[in-house]
Amino acid sequence: MRAGIYANVTRDDGLQVTRELSERLCAAGIETVFHKANAVVCGQTFDLFDAPDLDVMITIGGDGTILRIVNFCAERKVPILGVNMGHVGFLTEFEPGSIGRIPELLLTRRYDLDERSLLEISFDQKTFYGLNEVVLTRQGNRMLDIQAEVGGKLIDRYRLDGIILSTPTGSTAYSLSAGGPVMAPNSDAFALTPINSHSLHSRPIILSDEEMVALTKLGGGAALVVVDGNEVGEASTPVSVRKADRRAAFVRDKGSNFYAKLLSKLNKWSITE
Repeated sequence: MRAGIYANVTRDDGLQVTRELSERLCAAGIETVFHKANAVVCGQTFDLFDAPDLDVMITIGGDGTILRIVNFCAERKVPILGVNMGHVGFLTEFEPGSIGRIPELLLTRRYDLDERSLLEISFDQKTFYGLNEVVLTRQGNRMLDIQAEVGGKLIDRYRLDGIILSTPTGSTAYSLSAGGPVMAPNSDAFALTPINSHSLHSRPIILSDEEMVALTKLGGGAALVVVDGNEVGEASTPVSVRKADRRAAFVRDKGSNFYAKLLSKLNKWSITE
């Protein structure tokens, strides 16, 4: 078995957790390959353009760490096992104190695979993939005039600061902060969530993920397209969004409970220090 390790060096101070986990994996006979940013740990390395065949990708960081590598893994059908070094960690499965269980879990394959849908976002003859969401957001002070359609049918025309189209996975990310609904991970749906709409009738809408969604800027200021937190261009042409033909898979403990995690994380997230 070969495991890739992708650590967020700003979260794992001195790569202490990364080193400990790699030692435990090696002791169990699991080959480890480190992302080049973690080469200080030693051993074979990979980058996002060239990598050996992997049986699992272990991320050490938060949900943002997973977002940076999820498309790489989805394209290659490599499941992700996340170790949480962040604040919330909806996508991660293990805390640093429980990493000793990981080698046996992988070797015995006593885990479940939690598959999540991705978005395929196309505009300006370019295509991007996102696990959480695509956002059209204003650049500067001018509001946006945006038309949303699904399957060629008009949903609404909005005057607002921006609009979010999220997957069920992304429903607990930016969309949730903007007042969107929480969706179960296995829902076959998108959530369309307006951001600061200049209309009291604008509300989040759940859409089928079997149809194409089109977001078109009709007027206002410049509209930036942001995919999973990364700015990818300006919406000078309609932005078409559909469910991608690839999926991300996450390693889950047997008996892992999304609703228990949701309750725990939301309660923890509500406390500010």
